[in-house]
Amino acid sequence: MERNIQQALDDVGEIKRILNQTGRDLSNAARLFFLAGAVWAAEGLLQLAGTLLMTVQPAGGVPTLGIRTSAYLISLQAIHWGGWLAVLLMWLCLRRRQKELSRGLGLQLLDIWGCFLVGVTLLERAVSNISAYLTFHKPLQGVPVWYLFLMVSLPLMLFLTGVLTGKRGPSYLAAGWIALSLILLLIPWFELPVEENITMTLSLNTLLCSSLLPGLFLLALGALMMRQREASHA
Repeated sequence: MERNIQQALDDVGEIKRILNQTGRDLSNAARLFFLAGAVWAAEGLLQLAGTLLMTVQPAGGVPTLGIRTSAYLISLQAIHWGGWLAVLLMWLCLRRRQKELSRGLGLQLLDIWGCFLVGVTLLERAVSNISAYLTFHKPLQGVPVWYLFLMVSLPLMLFLTGVLTGKRGPSYLAAGWIALSLILLLIPWFELPVEENITMTLSLNTLLCSSLLPGLFLLALGALMMRQREASHA
């Protein structure tokens, strides 16, 4: 009788351990970070390519420039909204899968980051429209308001992830993001030779006006979450 009771207690303890481990499984959150990071990085690279396109006058003249500009804008919108839809659908699917497995840290991270990644794109569109209305006939100077918001909100999300997971990696990423943003803001403008007798004035803070850096940091966060999962299963 005592033997059966002890075996039942051991089985209950094993079940609790498995449920706790499943609840802390961050692989689904990591998959969301990988997808969102890839989308943001691809969009950022296209944005930087568009900066070069708008600066350098092609040999074909204005008509060629107009065609290239139209193709660039269409591609940018396709990546932007197509990526947003892919992130939204993946978030909903991963969230349902995580709820079926266990409600725990994995589900909390999915909820927090899913709302952020999906909502931040909608907020970007709203801010862009409002900025365009308020600055009509007045070109924006420096770093747009939207990216100033991202400079603040992204490290906060990374710090929160570090607190929830009890790991230092996300907090290190947040500190790195803040330091890199400040450095890029302080770097002076410089001239980049493009063709003979043609130079392009650029500053590395142009990177802050694209989604390239946020995308790279999301990819790094996904790698950290996967590494933590492998360590917990080792």
